[in-house]
Amino acid sequence: MYRRRWAPVVAVVAVGAALRLYGIGSESLWTDELITLAFVQSMTAGELLTTIPRVNPHPPLYYVLLDLWVGAFGTTETALRLPSTLFGVLSIPALYLLGRRIGDHTVGLVAALLLALSPFHVRYAQEVRMYALFVFLVVASFLLVHAVADRRSRRPRHRRGLLAAWVLSCLLLVGTHYFGGFVVAAQVTYLVIRLDRVLPRGVGSFSTRRIQRAYGFATLASPLFLLALGAVFDLPHYFYIPFPTPRFAAGTLARFFVGYGTVPLAVSVAVLVLVGTLATLAAVRFDATTPLDFDSSLRATLRRARVDVGDDGLALAAVAFLVPFFGPVLVSYLVVPVFWPRYVIAASVGLFLLVGLGVRTLPRESLQVAAVALLVVAVVPMTGVYHTTDQKEEWREAGNVVEENAHSGDLVLLMDRISEYALTYYVDREDVERGTIVGASSGTGYDANTSAEIAEKTVGHDRVWLFLNHGTDEERERVLTAVRGSRTQVFHRQFFQVELYLFDRSPDAASGTDSDSAASTEPAAGASASVSTSASASPATFVADPGVTDWRWRSVSRTTGGSNAGAESRRHRFAVAD
Repeated sequence: MYRRRWAPVVAVVAVGAALRLYGIGSESLWTDELITLAFVQSMTAGELLTTIPRVNPHPPLYYVLLDLWVGAFGTTETALRLPSTLFGVLSIPALYLLGRRIGDHTVGLVAALLLALSPFHVRYAQEVRMYALFVFLVVASFLLVHAVADRRSRRPRHRRGLLAAWVLSCLLLVGTHYFGGFVVAAQVTYLVIRLDRVLPRGVGSFSTRRIQRAYGFATLASPLFLLALGAVFDLPHYFYIPFPTPRFAAGTLARFFVGYGTVPLAVSVAVLVLVGTLATLAAVRFDATTPLDFDSSLRATLRRARVDVGDDGLALAAVAFLVPFFGPVLVSYLVVPVFWPRYVIAASVGLFLLVGLGVRTLPRESLQVAAVALLVVAVVPMTGVYHTTDQKEEWREAGNVVEENAHSGDLVLLMDRISEYALTYYVDREDVERGTIVGASSGTGYDANTSAEIAEKTVGHDRVWLFLNHGTDEERERVLTAVRGSRTQVFHRQFFQVELYLFDRSPDAASGTDSDSAASTEPAAGASASVSTSASASPATFVADPGVTDWRWRSVSRTTGGSNAGAESRRHRFAVAD
């Protein structure tokens, strides 16, 4: 019996580990990862603790841990991403334990399975960012807060130890991501709901019921506090974050299960309906006084159903989802937009638990198996898409072209300035000159370079390499025109989310006979064919491919079509290391 119970848990953890380890170092570091590495390499651990909160929208704990890791294991793509992978794998058995604690084996297994397979979570378990650590701390913290409220923790010393561990976990949460504050608020709400267990006699002259009423009043008054906060303080607004419309919020819920890939609307709606139904069933109980046989009718089954909102596991799972998800929505409308899919990743933990509770509620084992099978069918294909398509900017491949083909004295320019760390990491040539261009609406805080300033950067250089990574179509064309000047475009290659151009003013380039230029090289794997190398080639316009991801680019002839929304998304996505 013991082996039968743990065998599926071990299998789920093994599958989750395989999905997170597969191809961990196969793709280049992308902009946010490179910025993270730049912080770690330029500061000591002490400086990270004091400087990161002032210059970055995230707290410093992850950066300090990464600094210690890098000192021992180096800065290769695999080494840098491995801590996130380890935390991502550890979160799976931890969530199983949490689900089993608030429900049973079925609840824990379903929640762990969803976490293991989710392409959303697999993605962040393969990224040099703090989100996998954040999820692990969320699960660990909920394990501790549930133990604090457990009636079985009667010994004062035991309870004080659990309480101290929970407080420490809260500090680590907020030290990893500021949205940990919403998780702490959810846990405090859970403790207040279960205050009769934690403080059955109340506090001093305040009874348990009186404290609960006061907390409820404070919760209802919180919107007024948020309005006052927004009026008094000039809080930063990251322009890539929109107001969370119902469609955007619903899309975020779907992303917890199907990731960032382009999914047919019907599939997303079906996933949301299935998940919503199961999460709602978490509050339903079926009367077990009369045994259910296989032939019992649906009407008889529904007649036995009753709503039970007093379940302890339901209370924890509900606040674990509702507060971290809808708290940022409330702040976004009353103060400043802060709702962003990866920022609310903690809410997925509560949602997975609610789905697990809903599956357990189903009155027949065959229905439970069918529900889990439908979830797996919805999630697994998108996890496969994640592992079989490009996901991160191909800086390594683009950098190799410059590394192998640049001439001594060439100028290498990059737009936008926020991506300059890619040149530092992937281009090791000391005999080339480097520079950056600040585009319009770059999100870097610097004023955009004028066309004259861009042209001035190229003075004295016949050969100019240009990387394009950010910006609208119009801005890219403006920069291309300024850099080209009297030069001839002799090379262009489209990598995933990165473009590379070479302009040359030499006589050989003008006649199309520059045999030493990179134009003679074969396209790298995954890159599109280069455009015409003739002097008359006009600037290309770039639109988003309607393929698996919204971030791939392709070269097309000049057109008034294309996706303006896609251009906006690209500019927003790469504005800061979010």
